[in-house]
Amino acid sequence: MQKLITLLFFAAIGLNSNGQYKSSGNWSYGTNSDVFDGSYKIASVTGSSSVTPYKTPTFSIWIMKDKSIPDICFKGVPSSVCDGKKVKIKFDKDETVFEMVASGGANNESWFIQPYEYRFTKDFFNDIKSKSIMHVRLSSDCNQSYDCSFSLAGSTVALSFLNIDYTSLFDRN
Repeated sequence: MQKLITLLFFAAIGLNSNGQYKSSGNWSYGTNSDVFDGSYKIASVTGSSSVTPYKTPTFSIWIMKDKSIPDICFKGVPSSVCDGKKVKIKFDKDETVFEMVASGGANNESWFIQPYEYRFTKDFFNDIKSKSIMHVRLSSDCNQSYDCSFSLAGSTVALSFLNIDYTSLFDRN
């Protein structure tokens, strides 16, 4: 299933001919479809890093039709081949750090986090919509860490388009 989701992600980012996409600030969002799983909605933003060759990472959230749990992914980042994958997220200059375990996508080219498994709170989604910068650190047992940042300008419109049922996520916490 993880490989299928990764393929859907690549198709969405590639903006194939089936998709209809709009933009808001730095974010793009829209719908697409897959012959196996049907339609899905996606919102994504390209970030920045000083690490070569991973200077333009992508952060995406998408939700399949008739599903209540979104998939969240970082792509264009260092390989997720090593064990012990962890993600830390801070917003603006806040002291709060969201920490979670990550899983690797197809060919170890992406990092996935899942809100229902890693105790995301409503604060996390509200911060994406209300803050201006999201700082991310990816790390693994390979003794490496990777830092990047994403502008959140336009995220409110993009996330509202996804129409995620946040209550289904919070009931699991």
